[in-house]
Amino acid sequence: SAKEGIKSLTVAAEREHLFIKKTDVDTTVHTNFENIRQDPISNNIMAAYHVSSKTALYSTGDGDCLFNSFSTYLIGNESKSIELRYRCSIELVLNKDKIQKHPMYSGFLLCSPDFLEECLECPTLGKPVSVFCMMALSNLLNLKVESVYPAINGSKDYCFIKLNCVFIPMFYDPKQPTITIMWTNTNTADKNGIIKKRTALWIPNHFVPLVSLTQTSECVELTSDSIEITASPKSTKSAVRTDADAECIRETILGSTTWLEDPAMEDIQIHPSQSTSKMEESHRDRRSQQIYDYELNDDCTYVPDLSTIQEESSPIQPRKKSHDINFEQIPSSQTDITAIDSEEDDELYLDDFVPGHLKKFMDLRSVMDVMKEQQVVLKEIPSGRKDGMYFIISNVDNIIKRSSGKRSEFWDDCGAWVKCASPSTTFIERNGTLLMIVKRQCVYCVERNVNKKRIYEPLQPQPLSNEIIQVHRIYQTLKSSPSGPDQFKRRITWFQKADNLLYDISTNIALAEYIGKFSVRTYHASVKHPLKNVTYIRTKPSVRQRLQHELEQKGVKEVERMVHSETNDDFQQPRGEKQLRNIKHLIARTKHSPSKSGNIADHIVCVEEMTKTSKFVQTVKHLNGLQHPVVTLYNEQQITDIKRFCCIESGSVLGMDKTYNLGDFHVTPTVFKDLSVKKRSTDDHPIVFGPTFIHTNSSTKAYSAFLHDVADNLTDKQLQLLTIGTDEELAFKTAIKRCLPGSTHVLCTRHLKQNANRHMEDIVGFPLNDRQEILDLMFSSNGLVQKTDVDTHQQRLNQLRAVIDDKDSTVCEKTFRSYFDTRLYPMLKEHVIDPVNEGKIKSTWTNNNSESANHILKSATKWKLAELPKFVKLLHQLVTSEQEERCRSLRNMGNYRLSERYLHHLVDFDYWGRMTEEQRDKKTKRFLTDCGKDHPNMMYSIDGRRTATRTPSAGRKPNQIRRKRAERSRTPSKTLSAKRKL
Repeated sequence: SAKEGIKSLTVAAEREHLFIKKTDVDTTVHTNFENIRQDPISNNIMAAYHVSSKTALYSTGDGDCLFNSFSTYLIGNESKSIELRYRCSIELVLNKDKIQKHPMYSGFLLCSPDFLEECLECPTLGKPVSVFCMMALSNLLNLKVESVYPAINGSKDYCFIKLNCVFIPMFYDPKQPTITIMWTNTNTADKNGIIKKRTALWIPNHFVPLVSLTQTSECVELTSDSIEITASPKSTKSAVRTDADAECIRETILGSTTWLEDPAMEDIQIHPSQSTSKMEESHRDRRSQQIYDYELNDDCTYVPDLSTIQEESSPIQPRKKSHDINFEQIPSSQTDITAIDSEEDDELYLDDFVPGHLKKFMDLRSVMDVMKEQQVVLKEIPSGRKDGMYFIISNVDNIIKRSSGKRSEFWDDCGAWVKCASPSTTFIERNGTLLMIVKRQCVYCVERNVNKKRIYEPLQPQPLSNEIIQVHRIYQTLKSSPSGPDQFKRRITWFQKADNLLYDISTNIALAEYIGKFSVRTYHASVKHPLKNVTYIRTKPSVRQRLQHELEQKGVKEVERMVHSETNDDFQQPRGEKQLRNIKHLIARTKHSPSKSGNIADHIVCVEEMTKTSKFVQTVKHLNGLQHPVVTLYNEQQITDIKRFCCIESGSVLGMDKTYNLGDFHVTPTVFKDLSVKKRSTDDHPIVFGPTFIHTNSSTKAYSAFLHDVADNLTDKQLQLLTIGTDEELAFKTAIKRCLPGSTHVLCTRHLKQNANRHMEDIVGFPLNDRQEILDLMFSSNGLVQKTDVDTHQQRLNQLRAVIDDKDSTVCEKTFRSYFDTRLYPMLKEHVIDPVNEGKIKSTWTNNNSESANHILKSATKWKLAELPKFVKLLHQLVTSEQEERCRSLRNMGNYRLSERYLHHLVDFDYWGRMTEEQRDKKTKRFLTDCGKDHPNMMYSIDGRRTATRTPSAGRKPNQIRRKRAERSRTPSKTLSAKRKL
């Protein structure tokens, strides 16, 4: 699985963890180490630093030395090594997120291999491991693990500072002992105890356990006043430092020891007598408590600074090679950073460009040499001082950004950089020299200056495509850095195309170079009140992206508290509350900004294309005289539901009402009640959407286009049974009469009542009591609009007119009687009173259902304007979702239950689970097309779960005529019985 990548390894680790989680490893530490072989080399190292409290035990150097050391600590031998490596691999993969969030994770990256690479190599026996496996083993065993790194390279060696640490798991038991592991080397010394090497850098390639013994019989006795320590192993996978770095940082590793250099043999010696401090003391001073649950101990105050690498000096200078040059002779002033590269500049070589000694930017040849070598590729530029240093970093994220039209972003902690372009330069190699070329009129040319004019000379012959080298370079200057020869600058270089010459240079990496002197950190150059601001350090892109994601759903204070509770690392937190508020404002402004997906014409084209692919968008009509088309939306099930629930005797009213403020258009949905189900919370039939009309003009022509589409799906008989309800808008009334002949049109009594009240108040001027009296005579439970016989209706009408005449006599000019006789009463008679008396509706009707549907639409759009294509998709989701929820009632699940007329469709939940997909579809289709069973003698239980047929003749005697309730039970008298016997 590790060979297939981290994803496959993660799946395998999760699977294996299920098998071993119940069999924890025995964490009992072995106590008797007297008869175990000791490691002479490691003991000599500790003797050089006068360490006598610990003894190094032998560990087999087969690549599994770390696990051999832990196995020796646990059981006294190395037989448990394979099991520990197996469990450690699972621990690394399953807890990789926690390890990568460790406060010292970024510091370990500079002296360890890549973490994900170690996860992939750890399952393989013999593969070397690093400090990350120590972290994993500490958490796995729930034991405190102490890492000991000797100060052979000096007390300010970066590895010595970082790798002398203690790992404490989250649920650590203080009563348990501590496991101490030492970093050492497997090289052996000669008979005089001297190891001869050509570099002054000591690199470990081995681990041994350190235990406390009363005697150290196998420790090699020192025969000289000096002990030689190996400078580098024969082979190692550690990424601590490279050999090229050794000669340039020798002055940093000579602080606490005296080095003797023999020009002939170049022997390196450490003299214990001249050591300024013991290993135990320096180790104790430099130790930092690193807890596995990612909380640092309170007594941990030491934070190393990378700037200390350059601050020490030594009288012994690095050995120069034949091509080395003196940096003091190079002018510190830089030429124009935008000038064209030329191979005629001062020639600088790769070996001179090591971290800490860059005086000017490298030429292209040196950049190529650096990027060709096997270097550690960092995820990002590390924090700390970077004067005269370079770093190789991953450029994968920026390649993805550029492919989507975004800018590259290279984060560091220096501050604000001056923005600049990143031009692409083209080179070819001719006769061993890199020549810059340009493309003019599809021909590659060389640019020359002749008489202060640019002349482009075509190349002969023209280069092939695989000879072209395209280089991107970004030159930037720190805003806070003062101008002058020591101005702090950086350059980022990466190759975009290098097919032939640079076949071994990856285009997924970039080189960051820093020159000049870094000034003191300061505020951002654009701040108005420096005393109110903190020192400016750019926020990491990953952190900023996470904050933006959290602020889209949460408030500023909530996100701030969440981040502070998760980590204490300043680089993982925002600069302050103001930055969070700025991000929150940017999110809100982006959401309310005009749409970037096109104008209204583009939206119309998009909806027109939907008619070819979506069954929901039925028609998009362009009508003469209308600027914008009208859109009709519905699916086949909605038409079927109208036939089932609206085109029947005493069916549901098909309501229509126009909705505003949903976008640059009007929406007129039709709604009705689904009679097949009932809502569990209210025990009433739910409101569902029918066909929907989108338009920008509310004329009769526009509504007629919509109603024609609906009428085309209904038969004449169904139109006769259809009852449609609207408000008293004239365009509605005319279009319904034209397109739905024979249907019953009812008006909303709530709108009629409001309009009548408004007319009496604004036009006539009736007081409140008079208006209320007239409205009660019309719309109350005993009013004019209620169902009654002809005589009663006429009597109520006469009473109402008498009251109106009486009230009109108290006002001047206009009267209400004329409005009532010519407009209000004819509408009440035709669209309210007659439908009620004919049984089309049970009582007066209001369009509250349509208002509820309008509220659902506005809630779905979050009360914001929506684009036409997005609204169409949103409405389709609403319709589909409500249909799926109604179908759940078949198995007695969800928000609805089957109504009494549809209980024969009910299916047991367990039986539903055993049905095939075809059987389920058939059952659902039968339910969605059924009009329900209604028997005159059908009886239903109160909870609706049981039906029974009422039998009126049951329980009667044969030939009984009277009702069972009226029939008397008679007992023959004794006299009558005696007479019959006679």
